[in-house]
Formats: sequence, structure tokens, C-alpha cells
Amino acid sequence: MIFRTDAEHLALSIERHWFRADRGAVNQGLKGQNSVAMRFSLLTLVLIVLLAGSIMAFVMGMPAWRLSRTMNFDRPIKTIYLADGGRKIVAVQDKIHIYDRDSGTQLLELKIENEPDEYFTATAISKQRDAIAFYDNDGCVSIYSTRTLKRVMQTPPVNGLSKNSYRIGFSESGMWVTVPIQENEYNAYSLSGEKKVPLLSGVVPFRVNKYFDSAEIVFRSADDKNRAHSTEEFYSLKRKRPVFEYGLPQSGWVYWAGAISPDGAALFGADANGRVARLDLKKEDQGPILEKDFIFPTEKKRIGDSVAYFSDDSILAVWMPKTLASQYSPYCPCTLYSTLDLKPFANFTTYTRDSFVMKFVVDNERRRMFASLFSKTKDDFDRVQVIDVDSGEVLFAHRNRNASIDFDANANCVLVYDRQTCKVFVRDHPEWWWGHFYRIETWLIVLFSALLVRQLILSRRKKKSA
Repeated sequence: MIFRTDAEHLALSIERHWFRADRGAVNQGLKGQNSVAMRFSLLTLVLIVLLAGSIMAFVMGMPAWRLSRTMNFDRPIKTIYLADGGRKIVAVQDKIHIYDRDSGTQLLELKIENEPDEYFTATAISKQRDAIAFYDNDGCVSIYSTRTLKRVMQTPPVNGLSKNSYRIGFSESGMWVTVPIQENEYNAYSLSGEKKVPLLSGVVPFRVNKYFDSAEIVFRSADDKNRAHSTEEFYSLKRKRPVFEYGLPQSGWVYWAGAISPDGAALFGADANGRVARLDLKKEDQGPILEKDFIFPTEKKRIGDSVAYFSDDSILAVWMPKTLASQYSPYCPCTLYSTLDLKPFANFTTYTRDSFVMKFVVDNERRRMFASLFSKTKDDFDRVQVIDVDSGEVLFAHRNRNASIDFDANANCVLVYDRQTCKVFVRDHPEWWWGHFYRIETWLIVLFSALLVRQLILSRRKKKSA
């Protein structure tokens, strides 16, 4: 037995008290450190998961173009348009259906007169895509606004036309609609209610390809069987005679190649050899065209063929070179010219493979060309291409056999349709490398990466200070 004095008992109790307090503090500190470490580990894990998800979303969304939706129809489609700045889709069947492009909701249904299966000329859409004209159920031509979805005007009834004569079209400004009254007579009706009755008449049947209302010139088929390549002519409504003529009888303008400059100062035509001529409408002399009036191609001797196509303010000149074995090369040099100053603003080479350019358009920034290519051979596909006009690189392509194509370059939308299915492709971001900075996934990767690095630095500092 050990005997302690009162002083020894007091000292021992104080020592035990401080020992317990010190041990409790140590335990409390260890618990705090564990909770902080656990908190840092959980936050780091969350940031890693979010960063990994952003990277996966970035990789999956790397293609600039994607299939937005597929629209299925219960009856065959005769033709289809993008309208109202690419926000609406107009499908022509035995009725006209107008859909919202993004949701696929039907906005309007219109009854129409049965359209000839052989020709899709009984409906027309303006160059601005803000109005559509068609033969309605009353035998009249109705014009509807694709923006307001309301009828703008209705012409008098049109009766007695053959199937091949249902050719209506908008003028170059989009303010007039040309309507055949007889097979040798056309009227014109404006969206404001004016009319030109008749616009043009002739002795024999003819068709109106384009109406350049600012110059009062009609690009039409002509009654001249002596021409070797074409029977198209530019007819002046003011002069009441053909203008812009050349080289009869062994020449003529091709029907798809007639255009006017945006300022209305010049008229353009192309012959079957791909040569393009320009008519200055400010001059009194309006023909005939001489060899000096052809602006390109400028090369006199080349092995191959040329072809020219026209868009709103651009001319696409395609050179199809031949090999020594007289075979066409599948890669063709292309040049884009401005119709305002005739200066080339793009040169590139693209793959055509015996294809015919149905239509093309250049976007407002003159960076990309949208083109619809029709295959001349049975073993190839019709296709749509979006081409970088600086490098010739194909930014987007889709092909489908026996497909028809419509697009809006500035709305970044492409329609590819067959008889009962329409695929809607949209662009999510610019096609070049810097286009990824337009994507939210890119900025999420930057954000989560920065937060993760900050968290790791803070965690390291805590460990050093512990």
C-alpha cells in the first residue's frame, strides 16, 4: 500500500485532468483533419466526374452537322422547301403542309389542285422564301406568306391548260408571280394587288424560265428550231423584241443559266460550252452579243469542257478536264465570281464524278458553298455538299439515291428527301477548329478543369500545413 500526502493527491489529480484534456484535443483534431480530407476528396471526385462528362459530350458533338429529325409522310412528297429563314418546312403532296422545323408541328394545311407527277412547276417559292404560290382548289393561283401563314392574294381562275403548262414562278425581286393563262400567254400579278395582263404573249407556246422585273426582261423559250444547242432567249418587254442574242444559228443560251446582278445593272447568260457573257443594261445597245462580250473562260485552248451555274449574286464556273484517254477527271477546278464586279473570290477543286450541279448558293460571309449534285450515272448517288471555298474541303456531305435536296446557307439547314421521308440536318457550330469555342461543352471543360486544378492546389497546401 502506498501512502500519499494531500499535496501529492492534488498534484496527481491535476496531472490526470490535463492528460484527459490533451488527449481529447488530439482526438478532436484528428477527426477535423479526417472530415476536411473527406470533404476535399468528395469535391475532387465530383469535379472529375463533371469534367469527364463534359469531355464525352465534347467528343460526341465534334461533328458540326447533325441529323436533327426525320420526318415521315404517309403519302409521297412531290417537292419540299425551307421557308421563313429556315424556320419552317413546306411539303407539297396532294395538299400543302407547313411545319415548324424544330418541333415538327404542323402549322397549316392547304388544299391544292392535283399537280402533274411529271413536273414540279405547279408550286413556287420566292427567292427570299417568304411566300409560296400554288394552284388552289378553286383553280386559281393563291399566294401565301410563309411568315404570317395568311393568304396574300388570289388570281382569277386558270383553266384549259395542259399538264406540262402549269409553270408558275416568282420574279427576281419576289414581288411578282408569273402565271400561264394559255400555253402562249402569261400574266403577272404582284403581291400588292397590281397586275400585268398580259405580261407576254406569242404565236406559239412557250415557257417563262425567269422574270427579271427590274429590267422588264423575260428569260423564256423561243420559237427557233435552227439553234443547235438551245432555244432560250432574253425578251425585252420594253423593246418588244429579243435582246442579248448572239451567233445564230449555231448557239444559244441554256435554260438554267440566266441571271441578273443584285444592283440590276447587268444581265448574264451562259451557252452550252460553259462560256458566260455579260450585257450592260445601262447601255442603249443590248445586242447582239459578240465574242468580245464573253467574260470567261479566258483560256482559248483547254482539253475538257466548261459549265457555268448562277446563284443570287455568284457565278460558279466549273472546268471538267479530260485525260489523254478522253476520260473526265473526277476532280474539277472551280471558280466563284461575283456578279457585281466579276472578280473571282474563291478558287478550289472539288470531286464531282459526272455530276450536274442542280443548284448552289454561297453564304453571306462567302466562306461556304452549298451545292446539290445530281448524278448522271446509275451507279452513283445524288448528294449535297457544303464546301469551304478557300480550301475546297468538304465540310458536310450526305448522299442518297434518287433524293431531292433543299438548303438555306444562312439558316445552316439542309433538307434531303425522297418520296416519303425527309431528313433535316442542322449545323450546331462553325465547321472549323475555332468553331468549338461556340459550344457550351468547350467552356464547361475549361471551367471544370480550372476548378479541379484549384481544388488540387488547395488540398496540397492543407497537407503541407498539417
